[in-house]
Amino acid sequence: MNDPAAITGLVDALVGAINAGDRVACMNLLDATAREFLPASPPIEDTRIIEQTIERLFSGRRNDLRVEMDDVQATGDQGICSGTFSLRSTDRETGAIVYIDGKFLAVAVLRVSGWRISHFCYNENVPRP
Repeated sequence: MNDPAAITGLVDALVGAINAGDRVACMNLLDATAREFLPASPPIEDTRIIEQTIERLFSGRRNDLRVEMDDVQATGDQGICSGTFSLRSTDRETGAIVYIDGKFLAVAVLRVSGWRISHFCYNENVPRP
């Protein structure tokens, strides 16, 4: 199936779930074999640990994630999307803001239940202190 719009929709759904603070929706967009590649960290190859990193992103924070997709492709049961992102994450209690921007790459697979993210990798333009 050549359906780049499905990959764009998948990434848009992930952005919406992150901005809504919806951990369950985020996890439902990931494949059961999902892997996450964070800056300066070994790969995360267990969805339970990925869920913990997502939970930390939401814990007491309001997030505004934006993505600009540069390249979106889908052929058969695999798709890929790359682009840039910016994240403004505000601590709900203190108002302290963390701003991160960088590049990302997402690989998707088509399952019976629909498209799911199987690999997600991002870097940050400026490393955090």
